[in-house]
Amino acid sequence: MQPLIHLLVAKCPWLPSVAIWVGALRLALRPFNLLMEGWLNRLVAKARASSDPEAEAWVDRLLRWMPYRVVAFLADYLSSVKLPSANPQSPTANSQLSK
Repeated sequence: MQPLIHLLVAKCPWLPSVAIWVGALRLALRPFNLLMEGWLNRLVAKARASSDPEAEAWVDRLLRWMPYRVVAFLADYLSSVKLPSANPQSPTANSQLSK
């Protein structure tokens, strides 16, 4: 394992810095991320539970919108925020929308 690490550091000296910054940001932003995740999940659950079909259609359009999906992926990857997903097979979508 050590030779692989030395090879990566020699070829990409910026890689350890990026890994350290991503880890530090995940730790520093965790309280904010938890608040944002809870707020968005409650908002989606409230819209899905309403009797207004227009609200549910809006939520479905939002969850299928490609820029939202990119932001949700980046938020999950960089800061561990699990945003609601349109994919019913996703474990985060099933657990979060049932709350």
